[in-house]
Amino acid sequence: NDWNTAANWSDNQVPSAICNEVFIPAAAYSPVLNNTPMATIRDLHIFSGGVLTINGTGLLQISGTISNAGVLDVTDGTIEFNGTTGTQPVDGNLFKNHTVKNLVVSNNVNVATTANDTLNIIGNVTFGSPSAILNTGNNLTLKSTVNSTANVGPLANSNTINGNVTVERYINIGPGNHAKAWEFLATPVKGQSVHDSWMEKGLTPAGYGTQITGTGTGFDLSSPAPSMKYYDPASSTSWTGITNTGNEIYNAHGYMLFVRGDRTVNGSSVTTANPTTLRITGQLNQHQQTITAAASGFTSVGNPFASAIDMRKVMVDKSANVDDFFTIWNSNDAGNYGYGKYFTYLKSGTDYISVPGDGTPNNFIQSGQAFFVQNTSGSAGSVTFNETSKATANSGFLTVFR
Repeated sequence: NDWNTAANWSDNQVPSAICNEVFIPAAAYSPVLNNTPMATIRDLHIFSGGVLTINGTGLLQISGTISNAGVLDVTDGTIEFNGTTGTQPVDGNLFKNHTVKNLVVSNNVNVATTANDTLNIIGNVTFGSPSAILNTGNNLTLKSTVNSTANVGPLANSNTINGNVTVERYINIGPGNHAKAWEFLATPVKGQSVHDSWMEKGLTPAGYGTQITGTGTGFDLSSPAPSMKYYDPASSTSWTGITNTGNEIYNAHGYMLFVRGDRTVNGSSVTTANPTTLRITGQLNQHQQTITAAASGFTSVGNPFASAIDMRKVMVDKSANVDDFFTIWNSNDAGNYGYGKYFTYLKSGTDYISVPGDGTPNNFIQSGQAFFVQNTSGSAGSVTFNETSKATANSGFLTVFR
């Protein structure tokens, strides 16, 4: 069943770039592309009963179109759209479970706008051409699960992602993980309200969202202390609760959110917590993002990108008056009160290490994570995020959400 075995093909040749059409019929052995060299073709046709699997390091380059009446499984592989003219169409239903692990955009690509036809990415979206454009059709989701969180790789100046994207953040609340806890969260897209995003429009889909309480308008329950708040360095109490869940959720400085579990878990202390995924839909933050740091004291900063970031690069691009360390909140450490704990990372050689701690480096902030910086100069500073600040993989990141 090896794609790269010539004898498996009717003309005794492995398909190549000069092969305009590849047909996969129902057969006793279905082709599998799982190693190098990569496969490069124009058009792909899968007949009813036919199955093509791309996994491991397998990469299929398509310069034309895909028609699929069978199964195209790219849940553990990579597909690249690399046509040289026009725009290549992509439908979520072309792929098994509407899911692709890694998508490489090397030509202009249009995701279909068909309702309930979302294209889910579980690995990486990257660009193979400095001028390629991805039009999402408001139908693209960057998935986050217990196993992985999808990332958008660096964009060149002329690369753009147009249309809404849903960005997910999995949180391991619940039995076998940790109890209800505070999470320090970033918002990498703009355009949706608190109610329509983390509150799931007031609905209770299993495994998604969380109940949010406070004083004001639109909360699940009224509570004297807010469960969603933002850091205000000018406030005497430091933290300020939101007062209207109908307001835009985007905040460059992020939020501290008390997560009890998904929307089915209420504020009662006797309700068992469970894992949940928070999701926001809107326009992705792209290209250079600059966040102002207060003149004195701490400033909270939300990772602006739907990608992990490398703090070794971010701290090089900050203003000189912002101190060279950062502080995170880790809910996987119960702390003194059972809901999480702060960790500060100082520069040591080329890495940032926890102090106090065992010297293990952590150079990364995850997608959907906020953190603190400090400025003691007396003059306002800034933290700048460039596309080159993005990290390229999930491996080795401190698992603050898992």
